[in-house]
Amino acid sequence: PQIQLSARLSNTDGVSSPLLRQWNVRYLPPPDLAISAWTLHTNADTIQSGTLVHATLNVYNAGFRLADSAKVSSYLLEDTTQRFDAVIDTLAAGSQRAISIVFNVTGGGVRTLVARVQPKAGRNDLIAQNNTVLHPIFLKSSNALQALKIYFDGIEIRNGDYVAARPVITLESPAENMTVQPAFLTYLDGKDISHFVGAGLARTVQGNNAMTKLTFSEPLADGNHSLEVKSGTQSLSKVAFAVSSRADIREVLNYPNPFRGQTLFTFSITGSRLPEEVRIKVFTVAGRLIRTLTLTPGQLRMGFNKILWDGRDDAGDEIANGTYFYKVVMTASDASIEKVERLAKVR
Repeated sequence: PQIQLSARLSNTDGVSSPLLRQWNVRYLPPPDLAISAWTLHTNADTIQSGTLVHATLNVYNAGFRLADSAKVSSYLLEDTTQRFDAVIDTLAAGSQRAISIVFNVTGGGVRTLVARVQPKAGRNDLIAQNNTVLHPIFLKSSNALQALKIYFDGIEIRNGDYVAARPVITLESPAENMTVQPAFLTYLDGKDISHFVGAGLARTVQGNNAMTKLTFSEPLADGNHSLEVKSGTQSLSKVAFAVSSRADIREVLNYPNPFRGQTLFTFSITGSRLPEEVRIKVFTVAGRLIRTLTLTPGQLRMGFNKILWDGRDDAGDEIANGTYFYKVVMTASDASIEKVERLAKVR
C-alpha cells in the first residue's frame, strides 16, 4: 500500500511564513497470512504407493488485523486431478489454524505436495512471499529401492531452504542400494554430475544397518537450484534450494504464535560466511528490553535456524499475557542487519 500526502499552507497576517509543526498518519497494516516448510507436516516423508498421505498445514496470521475468508488450497504437482480447498472463516492477528489435508498417491518416485494460502479476493496481504510451500513425498513401490536421503552440511533440508554457496552434499542410502560403481544418477539443475559424485563413495555401519554414503562438494551460484537423484529413469529423491551471497536474515517467524509456555524462533541466514552472532531481543510494547537470546557461529548454520524460548525474561520470571515485539539482529564483519516481528503470550 502507498499513500501520498499534499498540503497547502497559509497564514492569517499575510507576512510570516506558515509553519507545519506536526502531521500524523495512523496506519494499521493488513493481515499477514503465513505458511512455511516448517508449518506443513505429513504422516511420513516416505510412504507406500497406493496409500493415503495425511498432512497438517498450520496457517498463521502474523499481521496486525483479523483476516477473514482466507482460502487454503493444496494439490500434488505431478497429479493435479486431486485438489483440496478450504476456507478459514476468521483468523485473528497473532493466531493460527490447523488444516487437515488428505491425498491418495500412487506410482513411484517423488511427488510434490503444494499448499497455498491466499487472502479473500480484493483484500491485501502484508507479505506474499510466505503464502506458498512445497513438500516432497517419496513413494515406494514393491520393487523400488529403499529411500535415499540428501544432506547439506549434515542437515536434511526442506524444499526452498537456503544453503551455503559451497555446501558438503551427502547422499545416504542402505548399503544394498549401491555398488562400488554407484547405481544412482545425480543431477544438479538438470545437469548430470554422476561421474564427479562417484569419487566420494564410502560405507559406514550405523547400529545393525549398513549405510552407503556419497559425499561431494559443488560451488553454487546465487539463485534457485535443484538436486535430483535417479535410479535409471525413476526419481528417488529431489530437493529444491536457494543460494544468496548477500548477508541477510529471511523468513523470520515464531511458532506457535500466540504461545502459552514456550515458542520457537526460526529464521534463515544467507551470505558468503556465517555471521559473528545473532541476537533475538524481546521487548514490551513500551520498548523495554526483557530478554536477549544469543547464538554464536558454533550454534548457527547457513539457511534455516531455530532457537527455543521458554517465555521467561532475563530475571527468570514468566512474562505476563499480552503483545510483545522481538528483534532478530545479525552481526557480521561488514554489516548489521535486523528484522522486527510481533508475538503474543496467552494462558
